Parts: sequence; structure tokens; C-alpha cells
Amino acid sequence: MAKPTKSNKKGREAAAQRGTNFFSPIIFLPLLALVTWMVYSQCADFEVTNWDDNHYIREVLLIRSLAWSNIVLMFKTKVLLSYNPLVILSLAIDYALGDNSAGWYHGTNVLFHVINAVLVFVVFRKLLQKDGVAALLAALFALHPMHVESVAWIASRKDVLYTFFFLLSWWLYLLYVQAEAVKTKRWLYYGLSLLLFLCSGFSKIQAITLPLVLILSDYLRDRRFVVRKAVDKVPFLLGALAFGMYAVSSSTLAADKYAAPVSFGEKVVYSFQAFWLYVVKAVLPFYQSAVYAFPLPGTTDYFIALIGGIILTAVALFFVFRYALRYPWLVFGVLFFLVNIFPTLHIVGLNSSLIYERFSYVSYLGIFIFLIELPAILPAARKSLPVLLWLLLIPFAVLSYQRTSVWKNSLTLWSDVIEKNPRSHEAYNNRGAWFNEHGEIEKARADFDASLALNSRQPRTYNNRSMIWFRKKDYARSLQDIETALALEPKLAEAWCNRGNVYFDLQQYDTAVVYYSKAQELMPNFPSNLTNRGSAYLKLGDYENANADYEKATEQQPDYADAWRLGALAYARRGLHDKARVAAERANALNPRAQPLPQLSGEYYNMAFQAFEKKLPLDTAVFYLERSALFNPGNPDIWLNLAGIYRQQRQFEKAREYCRKALSIDPNNQQALAFLRQIPD
Repeated sequence: MAKPTKSNKKGREAAAQRGTNFFSPIIFLPLLALVTWMVYSQCADFEVTNWDDNHYIREVLLIRSLAWSNIVLMFKTKVLLSYNPLVILSLAIDYALGDNSAGWYHGTNVLFHVINAVLVFVVFRKLLQKDGVAALLAALFALHPMHVESVAWIASRKDVLYTFFFLLSWWLYLLYVQAEAVKTKRWLYYGLSLLLFLCSGFSKIQAITLPLVLILSDYLRDRRFVVRKAVDKVPFLLGALAFGMYAVSSSTLAADKYAAPVSFGEKVVYSFQAFWLYVVKAVLPFYQSAVYAFPLPGTTDYFIALIGGIILTAVALFFVFRYALRYPWLVFGVLFFLVNIFPTLHIVGLNSSLIYERFSYVSYLGIFIFLIELPAILPAARKSLPVLLWLLLIPFAVLSYQRTSVWKNSLTLWSDVIEKNPRSHEAYNNRGAWFNEHGEIEKARADFDASLALNSRQPRTYNNRSMIWFRKKDYARSLQDIETALALEPKLAEAWCNRGNVYFDLQQYDTAVVYYSKAQELMPNFPSNLTNRGSAYLKLGDYENANADYEKATEQQPDYADAWRLGALAYARRGLHDKARVAAERANALNPRAQPLPQLSGEYYNMAFQAFEKKLPLDTAVFYLERSALFNPGNPDIWLNLAGIYRQQRQFEKAREYCRKALSIDPNNQQALAFLRQIPD
């Protein structure tokens, strides 16, 4: 038998790497997508949490239209002090396709995560030329428990979306640098890469790290940094600079403006501690939380995190400078992590949590690469380490599935945070808001009290607690909490609205209008406040202004059933009966449980009796009673009253007809039976 030649041997090795084996795309990627979807499939049954989800889905009116003018407005508007126009656009598409279903928004996040896992494989297969390593990277990315927050939290759409464009841009850049022979195709790849980078930046500010990642990719090819080859990164760098400047303009880099001031030295300490915790959680993803407490100064945890962070930073920098040429992939992994995690550290912008798990979504790729390539300096682990990492995927998948269930709703989320971080005033406030929304007001008050005991400078918590006192009819305490909230934050529109609600309940409608108007001035897109002010105008008999507010409320929120329902009453009072019918039918389609049609019927019934009292012509009362019957034909009292009017007008046939209609509804109605006997033949 002939001895295999060197070229044949290389060919077989290449085939083994890229042939039809388990790690080939046609086999591995469908399996990875299936397993990932199974881990996150429960998200389809999850609710909208009150941690930014409710703001994006319920309050941001931009998502309610895909009109071109509205899309343009998305690119001119910051939401929650962040510039993410493509995120808002993606939510608007969800809104249009999914009928504002929470499950639809969750499903889209899961879909993007599955696609991103596939793109990780595609990018690193192109970069490494090793299917097995690319497959392991993609699997770690897909199933790591620290990535659950980015997927299961609707508001983290920006993470999965920016990563989608980030990876696509990176992949096209790799095609660009490897397509030197065909210039036309090469510059097409470059142009598309730049375009997708801009899309990534329009999704989240963290995309600004991509130009540095591209430079790192060039370093892998040449094993050195060449200034000449950085020229084609200039447009990317200019784009990153523009995104960065716009993102920080007219906003604050501090997550909690009501917290005590933090010195630069404290920010440095927190950054080292956060760096330590991110690395630890990459290999030991246990005891996870949506909010991580800052270690208390002087405690063991404080010094472990600080010293650990300093040591890790020193080791990482030493490794980069010492082994840049000898172990390029290991150095690439270290630098990739450093580049992507640095913008999230407290030295750049102070957060209200020591770490946020969503910040690991892209940055952990660097740690995964480092771990996979570690056998380069530990030859003894060449076989055992990859096997260990593959085996780790099983507990990672289980932990991710378990962790995902925490995001089911606001109660499960904030109860988990409180269990692991009992010093989180934010968690108590948000869980209290959930209890209040679900009618458990004593539990809500206990949580608001606990939140304020931890931090007494939270205006929204005072405002939330004021609603508890309001529901208990303790108006003095409600107003006291509202005053405290406004002393801390005079521009808190919700507090002005709640003050209006108190005076509305006290039947001081003129005063209520003043406070509702102040709230509307501070927050023009505030449909519930418009509806409240409309109701105050309705009580004052100012039906025209009432309708103006109800109409504006339904413009801002077309599915606002209460605004349609109450608007119908004001239209009826103004004699705009067709508009009253349309509004009531619209309200009934949106929320039949509120009984907008019987309510409009009752309004016409009252108007008929007022016509009697004012001694208006009987035809006026008949008209209102007939309108009343139109919207609630099952009410026998309406037909009896009509029968009475027609008897008074000596129209005995009609009187008997309507009396019999009342009896057809209620055959045992003694009043109707007696009345029928009294009608002359």
C-alpha cells in the first residue's frame, strides 16, 4: 500500500475539520436552534414586567404606528434616556403583527437569540476555520445562564437586536478582508458591513466597540497591529464617535439621580469589583439576580471583590503584553472581553447594580474563546478541557431553563431579587407596584414602606404609596406622600395626576382639572391623565372639553377602552348621537366587561328623566328612552317608561306593545302586568 503523501494528509485533515461531521452547519445548527428554543420556549407564556417592559410596550406611543412619519420620529426621539430607534421600530412591528401580545414580544427576543447563536457559529467558523471550536462557542453563547436576562426580558430587545447586526457586520467585514481578488464584491461586503454597524448602533450604544473588534480581527491575521490596515476602520470609528456623543447628550450617566453622590475613587473600586464578578459568573453562574448589591465597605466580600478585580486586571494586561505574538487567540479572547465590558463599568457610567447580566451577552464571547484556547499554554488539558466545556453545557442548559422562569412576571422577578439582595429598594418598590395593580394593597404598602426605609429619597415610591392611601380613602396621607414626591421631583407628572385624582374623589372638580393640566404639561403623551381630566370636565358639565380630552387620549392610545366609553357619554350629552354610538361600540369591542353599551343606555335613561323634570316636550323624553333601549334592550324599565308616555299621549296600541315587550323580558313583572290591565282598549 502506498504511503499517503503530505498533501493528501492535509486534505483529509481539512475534510475532517469542515466535512460532513457532527459540527458541520447542516447537522449542528438545527440541533443548536432546537435546544435553545426548548430552553426559552416558556417565555411565550410570560407577562410584561414593570421593569421598563411596561414603558416600552404600554406607554411608548411610537410603537403604535408604522407610518413613515412615525418611523422618522423614532429616529429623532430618545426613550428612557436611550437612543435605540431600531429597537422601537422592531417593537412597532411586533405591535402590528402580534396584537400587543406579551408572548409575541418574548417570542421575538427568543428568535433573535437563536439567530445570534447561529451567527456566532458563522463568524467564528470564518475566523477560526474550525467547525468544532465555532460550534462550542455558539453553544456556550446560546445556553449560558448569564444570557437569560437578555432573552427573557422584553426591554432587553436592544441587546439581542444590536448583537444581531453586530455579528452580521463582523461576518461581512471578514468576507471583505478575505475577498481581495474581486474588488467589486470586496467593497460591496465593506459597504454592507458599515451599514449593518450603523444598524447595530441604532439598536444600542454598546455597538461602538465593533471597530475595535475589527482591529482585533486584523491582529489575528497578522499577529501584529498595523496602522496602515486601520484606515478602513476610520468610517466605523467616526460612526462610533457619533453614536457615543449623541447617546450621552442631554442625558445622565448616573443610573439613579436620587442616590448619594459617588466619588471617582469609588467608581474605580466598583469597576474592579464588577470586573471580578463578571469573570466569576462566567464560570460559576450561580445565585443570579437582576440587581446585584454593591459590597458594603469593610466587609469580606468588599475586599475579595476589590482585590480579585485588581489581580484579574493586572493578569489580563500582563498576558496581553507578554504573549501578544505567541498566543494570539488567547490574547484575542482577553482583549475582546476587555473591550466589550469596559464601557459598561462604573468608571464610565455609574449603574444602580454592581453588574447587570445583560452586559455579558457579547463580552462573554471573549472569555469563552480564552477557555477554549487555554490548552495552548496548558498542553495537559488539550483533550480534557474541551470535553469538560461540552459537558458543562448540560448544567448550563438546566440552569438557564430554571433562571428563565424567574422572568415570568414582576412578582417572580422582584421576589427573586429581594431574596438575593434584600437591600434593593428598587425591588421592593416594583414588587409593591405589582401588588397594588393586583389589588393586594396591604402587601403593596408593606413593600413601599420597606423600599422607603432603605432609601427615603425615591419620589416614585412615595407617589406609589400615595395610591395605597387613596384606595383606602385616606386622602390626607395620600396628599402628604404626593407632596413629598413633588418636593423631591417637582416634574413628576404622575404625582400631579394623582393629586388631581384625590381632588376628583373629593368632588372638587375644578381643582382636579388644574392638577391634571399640570401633569399634561409635564407629560404631553399621558392618555390616562387626559381621560381623568376629561372625566372632571364631564362632571362639570363641560362636555366639549371632555370630548376633546377623550379624543386626544384615543389618538395617543387607540385601544384605550375607558376613553372611548366615557367619550360616548359626553357625545350623548352634546347631542352627537352617531358619535356616541360609534364610541360606545368601539369601547365594547375593546372591553365588553366594562359594559359601555348598558352605561350609555343608562346615560340616555337619565337624560329622559331630566327632560321630564325640566318639563320638556314628551317627544324629547321618548327620543332619549328609545336611544336607551337601543343600547340595552333587555332592560324592562325602559319599555315600561315608554309605555307610560304613550299611554299619557293616548297612544294605547304603542303603550300595550311596549308593556308586552317589558313582560317578554320579565314575565313576572307585577308592575308591567298591572299597568297592562290599566290601559284602555
